[in-house]
Amino acid sequence: MASKKKAGGAAAKKGAAAKGGANEAVYVKIAEKLISSDWESVYASLDAPSKKKLFAILDKKKEILKKRKAAADKGTGAAKSDNKKAGAGKGDSSGRKVMYNFGSRKLQVLKPSKGYPDKKTAKRAVEGKLKLFYAHGYSGNFDESRQNIYLSQDGKFLIYYIAAVVIVFDYAANTQKFFTKHNDDITSICLSPSKTWCASGQKDPKDEPGKGKDLPKIYVWNYKTLKSVQLIDNVCWGKIGRLQWSKPSNYLYCVCGDEDQTLKAWDPKTFDGKKKEPEPLIKCNTMRELIMGFEICPTPASENVDEFLIYGKRKFGYAYIKKAKKGLEAKIKSVSVVSLKKDGEKAFYSGQFLPTGNYAVGSSSGAVYIGKGNEALAILESAHDKAVGAMVMANDKLLTAGSDRKFKTWNVGECTKGGAAGLEKSWECTVEVKESDIVLTPRAMAYNAESGTIFCGTKTNQILKFEMKSEDASVIVDGHDGQIWALATSPKEKIFATGGYDNAIKVWNAETFKCIATYEFELTDDQPKGYQFCSGHWSNDGDILVFGTEDSNLAVFTYRNNELKFIRIINIPPKNENAEVEGVAYLRFSADSKLLAAAHMDSNLYIYSITDGDEPEFEQWPPLNHVAAPTNVQFTADGKLVKTLTRDYEIAHWRLDADKKKGSFEASQPDPDKTEWSDDPLIAGWDTQGLYQPGWDGTDLNDATVTSDNKLIASGDDYGCVRLHNYPAVDPSACLEYRGHAEFVVGVEFLRDDSQLITCGGNDMAIFQWQLIKGSKK
Repeated sequence: MASKKKAGGAAAKKGAAAKGGANEAVYVKIAEKLISSDWESVYASLDAPSKKKLFAILDKKKEILKKRKAAADKGTGAAKSDNKKAGAGKGDSSGRKVMYNFGSRKLQVLKPSKGYPDKKTAKRAVEGKLKLFYAHGYSGNFDESRQNIYLSQDGKFLIYYIAAVVIVFDYAANTQKFFTKHNDDITSICLSPSKTWCASGQKDPKDEPGKGKDLPKIYVWNYKTLKSVQLIDNVCWGKIGRLQWSKPSNYLYCVCGDEDQTLKAWDPKTFDGKKKEPEPLIKCNTMRELIMGFEICPTPASENVDEFLIYGKRKFGYAYIKKAKKGLEAKIKSVSVVSLKKDGEKAFYSGQFLPTGNYAVGSSSGAVYIGKGNEALAILESAHDKAVGAMVMANDKLLTAGSDRKFKTWNVGECTKGGAAGLEKSWECTVEVKESDIVLTPRAMAYNAESGTIFCGTKTNQILKFEMKSEDASVIVDGHDGQIWALATSPKEKIFATGGYDNAIKVWNAETFKCIATYEFELTDDQPKGYQFCSGHWSNDGDILVFGTEDSNLAVFTYRNNELKFIRIINIPPKNENAEVEGVAYLRFSADSKLLAAAHMDSNLYIYSITDGDEPEFEQWPPLNHVAAPTNVQFTADGKLVKTLTRDYEIAHWRLDADKKKGSFEASQPDPDKTEWSDDPLIAGWDTQGLYQPGWDGTDLNDATVTSDNKLIASGDDYGCVRLHNYPAVDPSACLEYRGHAEFVVGVEFLRDDSQLITCGGNDMAIFQWQLIKGSKK
């Protein structure tokens, strides 16, 4: 644009003023389309000069589309004429054209003459089902990720959550059971002191098309049977901030995640499982500072029903709960620590009542404060060198965990105001786990008094198991410390690989559920935060793994003899000096593993020829330019054609010449009767039109994968739902729905033997393994 203005001088400026002095009336059709599309909010935020530039670009793109359409018409004209002369016989494809809505576009696709189901067949029961049987990850990365690990009454099960599932983990047998009724991220759990009940709360779920409004809810359920006891619906706005169950009163308390962090409580005696929801006993404001946790006093004063400690950003407080004429009433007092530390603390992360009747509070500086009621008594400076992230009683001692990677125990003695804290260190251990990327940044702890075992959840979304007697440490729950967008399955073994926003690639054994290899990139001056991986694929010969990043790089690995080896980074530079650095949206190898296609958000498809060797070489072809960014790719079985789905919901085809290392746009739509496509299909097409659900926009469908026998297809959407359809999928209603993810399900891949489906949930940081049971129609 700039060069044209320079060359044209005053005349060009005058022309530009006439055309794009150009208000929206001149481009009324373009403006209307933008306003009625997914780009409405973007368009509304543009100023007049930006709109002029946008109109000019769209005009240019419109001309490209006109030329493509003319070429397509020219390419099909002769065929139409021949069909007419021949009496429209077997070669005629006009009767095989199918139109359906995808996003803001009405897609026209060509169905095959055989294999396209009729309406009755398309609606048949799904000939298979999925069963969630393993979840990787622990929710440790969010502000509310505190007090979220518990042991069952018998100490055999570890109870925690990730995404929208609560996991009941038999850590000795390495098996899991799940509570799956939540429909968005779980934010808090707690256990009943007298029954095998768990209470779990969630955040405000996304409102799905046609399903009305939905608000945060609490489920009370039996962790042995996994059956629901009581649903407490529409609790508050925002999220359930924190749940705790009182042993003295047996009341269930909730601190809401609304602006006032409202306190509510319920009597479990009213839980009857019926549709009528129990009324809260109390509803009052707590404090404006973010609450990160609260602990209920096991021995409240006789005049109080309950007492509890609340802690969070910058301060902590103490609550007294009394009987009222109707229900309960609360008096909450802030506890000042200025007399003990003039500058105060940035945050208080943990708390625990002590056998003496006092309580301890762990701070961001590493200090531990001792208090009683609404009064701070003493401070133990530098109890840890960094933040005290979790604490719990280990028999008669206080056990603390710090971000200095240390566990410590403390003998508990008497403490008086202004005197010593009454804590004497009795043991400490620096925690390290060989061949693991775990970092002890503690979020929550549970302690098994019988075995002397510590279970500690970390900010890195992992759970550490530590034996105090032997000081042995191991990771029993592994995960990524960031969003997970990249997923690839091996063509030869029951293993899969994931890449996250945490600068790490992990390879997992799908049978043992263990992470068997991790590669974490070094942080450098050029890459101070590391890489964010957003796409990946495994070559069909099983040798090469490639992952794409949000900053336009390809990370190349080999996987041979059970060893993950990093080869190199391939950078895809911006199209010009003014272009933004954008991500690699999708990766796909050809069937023979000799070509790699990289769909890029800069509106290009990049093809690479691969030369095999100890360190495979990649040679880039001239880019294949699209009108809009390609987000989905599929090769033909012979590697001579590739098709893409773009952000403006166009299916584009390209003919590939591997000898000349060049691709050319294919105007006509290949006949599925004569073209064999390989690997997983595009999310839009004659065979996947049923994946797209009514009421969606074009971005709600994210990924799809088909079984090796082409009988079933699974998909992931923006609402945390995994669907299973018969393949081809033509009818949107003919599917089975599975919940568990809480955010966009961005990756779905079957293992190559079809025994399992692997899914990853983007921002919910969860990886799920689902058993595929074929032949079932229930």
